[in-house]
Amino acid sequence: MKILFVHTWGMGDLVMALPALKKLSNFGDVDLLLSSSGHVTLTDLIGKFGWEIIPPNKKVTFLNLLKIIKLRKKYDLIFFTAGLNPLYITAMVFILSPTFSLGQYYSKRLSLLTHQVAHDPKSSLFLNNLNTLNEYFPLSKEDFLDFPPTLLPEVISSRRFNSLDILIHPGCDEKNAYRRWPSNNFIELINKIIESRGYEFRIGVIFGPSEEPLYQEFFDCFGDNRSVRLFKGLKLSEVFQLIKSSRQVLTTDSGIGHLAALFSVPVTSIFGPADPRKTAPIGVYSKVICPRINLSCMPCVKPGGQYGCSAQTCLKSISVETVFNALETDFDASE
Repeated sequence: MKILFVHTWGMGDLVMALPALKKLSNFGDVDLLLSSSGHVTLTDLIGKFGWEIIPPNKKVTFLNLLKIIKLRKKYDLIFFTAGLNPLYITAMVFILSPTFSLGQYYSKRLSLLTHQVAHDPKSSLFLNNLNTLNEYFPLSKEDFLDFPPTLLPEVISSRRFNSLDILIHPGCDEKNAYRRWPSNNFIELINKIIESRGYEFRIGVIFGPSEEPLYQEFFDCFGDNRSVRLFKGLKLSEVFQLIKSSRQVLTTDSGIGHLAALFSVPVTSIFGPADPRKTAPIGVYSKVICPRINLSCMPCVKPGGQYGCSAQTCLKSISVETVFNALETDFDASE
């Protein structure tokens, strides 16, 4: 069976789709249609199943890409990961004309999908993807517990990092900057950790490509601090290795938290606008810190939406003391 796996959302969402991808690989030859170079790197590094990757190409329009795909191969099945735009799904099924197609619908069923399930807004994307797959390929109870999926290589980067007591990611991609816990809170938290644990406690702070202003802010505070090491400009394989070299990870609502969960590294994620039931990292080593206030606008995942997420009322309600106390418990447990 020739299968096309389609994913156009974020890195964390792709991580939560990996168990479904792993199961699909048992039923045929799988091609991956992905939307970013980071997705390609991730699947290329972990892939042991002979996946063929159709990389993103900004020079080719969406419709022309579909025409190219149609010319090169006829697919028996297309699997759409949870959260894809219904119009995107409909166009792909119409143009590529697979024998079968699997996906999810929200308010209305999609006429062209041969197999579809209702999206469950109270379940994680991890479970939603497996529920979609289960509509065509019956899964066992054990399949729904397969996280992290057992498909990771032992060696993922030639570069090695000294071990860290904690790795902190204070950012997320620029378009989702409204999901960031305030940077001054992170800075206060780091100082509090050093005061509590001493200068021998090894703290790493990592920054992505769109986080140069954030990096500069932290460099001004910790550039000459021997307890804190700042990382930027890393390749994704090096990010993997840095996560694996850390005893625990603290993140905002970003893909780094999902990567930590993928490697079974204890991770604490600070959530505000988004719904942790749907997008929090999966696994027994993952936990989430959420606002303790009830706002009518929560959850809200649209930047500058009708409730004005840029105000960050939800995130600002999470105190430094709350995050510090949560981490202290983990520090003590790991000693």
